Amino acid sequence: MTGIMIVKKLDDTHTAGSFVNEFGIKGFDFRISPDRVEFSYLINKLDKWYIRRSLGNDLHFLFLRPEMKYYCSVDGKPAMVNKISHSLTFVFFISGEPRSAKAEMLKRNHKYALLEQSDRNDDMIILRMQHVDGSISYELNEFNN
Repeated sequence: MTGIMIVKKLDDTHTAGSFVNEFGIKGFDFRISPDRVEFSYLINKLDKWYIRRSLGNDLHFLFLRPEMKYYCSVDGKPAMVNKISHSLTFVFFISGEPRSAKAEMLKRNHKYALLEQSDRNDDMIILRMQHVDGSISYELNEFNN
């Protein structure tokens, strides 16, 4: 499914947004807080508990950077880790470049998704996320006014 996602950072801890597909049909509206993702609207085909959970985890991983609680080294690289739940962990790798980042989502201590942020000519930020099994991928471009 391709389309446009409009996202607004409401404050330091809350983000809201909406997804509209390429035909102009609204897919979902969401609001992200530090501890949960709420959907105020979800198209019927996506309104299943397992899709809500997976999409909520992905949106949380993409847009909200919760306070990092643990500093460590992963494969010799400095990282910050946040355990979201008993089975979900986010690992953000620390790089020397301010507008470039890499992260991993772990489910039950297995790599589940990869996230990469890059900067193109100071015009836009590009977020790429892909599930390890290749089932879902996101590419989001942020444009500055």
